[in-house]
Amino acid sequence: MGIFATATATTADISKYLNVSSSSVTKMVKKLGENNYLIYEKNIGLKLTADGITLVKNIEEKYSLFAKILKMICVDDNVAHLDAEGIEHHPHPHTTKRLEILIILLKKTNQVSNSKFKEKVNRYLSLGKKYPQCPC
Repeated sequence: MGIFATATATTADISKYLNVSSSSVTKMVKKLGENNYLIYEKNIGLKLTADGITLVKNIEEKYSLFAKILKMICVDDNVAHLDAEGIEHHPHPHTTKRLEILIILLKKTNQVSNSKFKEKVNRYLSLGKKYPQCPC
């Protein structure tokens, strides 16, 4: 999170980093500014506001949560990170909270750290069977 709290960036920097057009960055910067997530000063750059920093922290927390869950079910690290980047922006807060609770409960009952858990997941995947309906 460090750089977001103190550094400024230009739209050209962001455009280059994200490999998108400057006009796309400018449009998004305008929207983020209108929503009080950042302050933009032409020829100086942009800086996140307190709301912007909170937003980034929330996204980082969601990303971490989804990456952990995907790795728990034996998704390859690279794929888990790619998927987490896509998922982090869309879940409802209710869903996110429930997933956080799931991780806490699995860790408390030593299910996640137990290598047998991952063995069971991998064995089930190797069977090639259709996944059963959730009994919930």
